[in-house]
Amino acid sequence: MAELTKSETLIVKAASLYYMTGLTQEQIAKQFGVSRPTVVRMLKKAVDEGYVEIRMTKKLPHTMELETQLQAKYAESQLNHIIVVENDGDIEDAKIAVGIAVAEYLEQNLKKDHILGIGWSSTLSHIPKYVKNLKASPHRVVQLGGYLQGLGTANAQNISIQLGNVLNTPVETIPAPVLLENSMVCQALLKDISVANTMKWVTNCNIGLVGIGVATKQSSLVQAGYLKEIEVEEVNKQGAEGEILSHYFDKNGKELVTPWSERMVSVDLETLKNINNLIGVAAGKDKANAVNSVIKSNIIDTLVIDVALAEALYALTF
Repeated sequence: MAELTKSETLIVKAASLYYMTGLTQEQIAKQFGVSRPTVVRMLKKAVDEGYVEIRMTKKLPHTMELETQLQAKYAESQLNHIIVVENDGDIEDAKIAVGIAVAEYLEQNLKKDHILGIGWSSTLSHIPKYVKNLKASPHRVVQLGGYLQGLGTANAQNISIQLGNVLNTPVETIPAPVLLENSMVCQALLKDISVANTMKWVTNCNIGLVGIGVATKQSSLVQAGYLKEIEVEEVNKQGAEGEILSHYFDKNGKELVTPWSERMVSVDLETLKNINNLIGVAAGKDKANAVNSVIKSNIIDTLVIDVALAEALYALTF
């Protein structure tokens, strides 16, 4: 074996102290008289140059394996955290499992200065029932879009109020349907003092929960009677695959112009993108294309899904 250079010797010694002796990066930095970032770079080089080999000795749980696979697949997206939950039941069981996981995530991550925005979906509707061990209540709960009459407990207004009660936090609601008859009525309503006040809160949201919907007749907007199947079919012809808060996206994550965009009572796309942590939730393998399109839109930061959906999402080819 060729004699090591001075720099190689330091790299090997740093790796030995870190991986075999158990010294911290700070301790090694102090011993070498360098900064901690320098030690980090040395340890990385030790791996890159083959002085150190890191391998897993036990197989990862299937959910964790899917999380790491999807994180790698969407490494170029804004998505920085993925939670995959196990579920062996039907679609309703999957929605409950995802709802529980989101409730646990909120328990651990909500802060007093958070303004929590809420969208709509049947999966989101399960969350308020499972929030229990809260570390901190947010400053406000805010409805991100108008209500969808006919969705029952799955509409944003109902979920917002229920979460506000559970979190013991004031709630700002939007007393208007998500789609209005025409753009003139919509613009007039947005000037109403109660609606305008809530929309101001919407622009200050720093964490949010949104359901990811499909661009088919199964869409919440169709199910609630706000859109006709033929209207969604027209957007399908443009390549629509996924939807968030009545914004539709194609397979590349591009937002599509819809005939109803001027009569929507919903948060705009730029405001959504400015939310520090927008959490997208979905369940069921049939939503793979929809979730893929939303991830590529670079809107969501955290994704919570079930195993069946994670497997279908990973199987997609770009």
